[in-house]
Amino acid sequence: MAATLVEPDQTLFFDCGTTTPWIIEAIDNEIPFTAVCYSLNTFLALKEKPHCRAFLCGGEFHASNAIFKPIDFQQTLNNFCPDIAFYSAAGVHVSKGATCFNLEELPVKHWAMSMAQKHVLVVDHSKFGKVRPARMGDLKRFDIVVSDCCPEDEYVKYAQTHRIKLMY
Repeated sequence: MAATLVEPDQTLFFDCGTTTPWIIEAIDNEIPFTAVCYSLNTFLALKEKPHCRAFLCGGEFHASNAIFKPIDFQQTLNNFCPDIAFYSAAGVHVSKGATCFNLEELPVKHWAMSMAQKHVLVVDHSKFGKVRPARMGDLKRFDIVVSDCCPEDEYVKYAQTHRIKLMY
């Protein structure tokens, strides 16, 4: 469902996580796009797209989540202004926001939150109500939340109040 947001010739940021390759796989193979990523599994999915220009940000490799943490943002990430950033999270909570397990992911996630024009959080229903150690940011920072089913009323009301589009 998140893949339907992609339009030709956009620049996209893809977060790490197990959901991200599924988004990439669902993008129409005829759509040309530029992609910025920092995780190995995301890059491996992007390389299968025939019209994708992929940028894998190098840096220190973290085997636990297969990401590359860039050493110098000025030389890499700050040269990109993505049209859309697709984020994954391990926890989604009304008061605590979007969270993940690994602190080393935060610099790249925060960069994307400062540079992308549209922010899309992609999570399955099991992530709602969970709080993990590393805080990405408030839910109101996201323009769209994509999930596999409608979240509980608390999240629906929050989305309505903060003009967040829910897709499920």
